[in-house]
Amino acid sequence: MVEETQGGAFEKQVAVVDSMEGPEYDAIGPIVFSGNSKRYAYTAKRLESGKRAVVVIIDGPRGEWLRRRGEKVTFSPNGKHVAFQAGKGTKSGLVVVDGQIIATTAA
Repeated sequence: MVEETQGGAFEKQVAVVDSMEGPEYDAIGPIVFSGNSKRYAYTAKRLESGKRAVVVIIDGPRGEWLRRRGEKVTFSPNGKHVAFQAGKGTKSGLVVVDGQIIATTAA
């Protein structure tokens, strides 16, 4: 569930999973669950130095801020692996699996 909170002049959003509230962000994407519902992931956005920064949250801990491409965070059928496309610095079209950059696709 995504809840909106009052954070200064702007509303913020927090993700709530299993009654545990995550940190506040400017925006939160849909929460995606693995096939067995034991794992979850979502994207969070914030403004940083006037630019939009995006992070993929997997099972709770905050990950590294990236430029995410596409809209989908995907779990493997058994829920053991998670993948998404991202960009970092001057690189774009990065394929990230289990937090590791494994390939670069055409931007």
